[in-house]
Amino acid sequence: MSFQDSTINEVVSLLKRGFYEYEIKKVLTQNKIEEKGHKTVIEIAKRIIKNEKRKSRRIKSLLLAVIFFAIFAFMIPLDIYTLLPSLISIVGSITISVFIFQSRLNFDSWGDFQGSSKRIGWYTIPFIILVLFISTILLTFFERRQNQQLVNDGIRTTATVTKYAKFGMRKSKNELVYIRHKIFTGKTINKSFYVLEKYRPGEIVMIEYSRRNPNIVKIIREENID
Repeated sequence: MSFQDSTINEVVSLLKRGFYEYEIKKVLTQNKIEEKGHKTVIEIAKRIIKNEKRKSRRIKSLLLAVIFFAIFAFMIPLDIYTLLPSLISIVGSITISVFIFQSRLNFDSWGDFQGSSKRIGWYTIPFIILVLFISTILLTFFERRQNQQLVNDGIRTTATVTKYAKFGMRKSKNELVYIRHKIFTGKTINKSFYVLEKYRPGEIVMIEYSRRNPNIVKIIREENID
């Protein structure tokens, strides 16, 4: 390590510990660095610290993205997730996307974020795409958890289609079907689904619901009935 490098490292250490003017000038004077060279050494030390902080923020942001993905994908209870799955997945995907983009853009502060509007503009569309992508992944994990819950304690019964509403374009087959059925306690449950099949009001369908969480309900197609 050169004389200059060791001096800069010492200044970096003092800056990290919050020691400034007097202590730093003392070190520089002891190393026979002239007054006009103080500023150069301090600027180099500040740049080193700034780069270290940027690396630390990048690692922390990626780690937080992983942690929040694990929370939203695996740790939120199904009885909570079942109430508002789309909203929860959107909130989770936005949170995760923010941390992912922070690891890339690495803003030092909110002021730095506000002062980089042009830079942010370039990432608006990729950010939206990432949010939608992560949201789809979270919903997929949620659906798998629901299916596993039905495997664990599913109860099969029949339900009555009360009504349906068609959404989208005229040729679209996406329908929202409403059903009514009773669970093992005798309580009547009303549920709605987005489905591709066409149902008629009054039609009887086979369903499966979770004993532990009756809000988890799945319509069973005829070809899947054992």
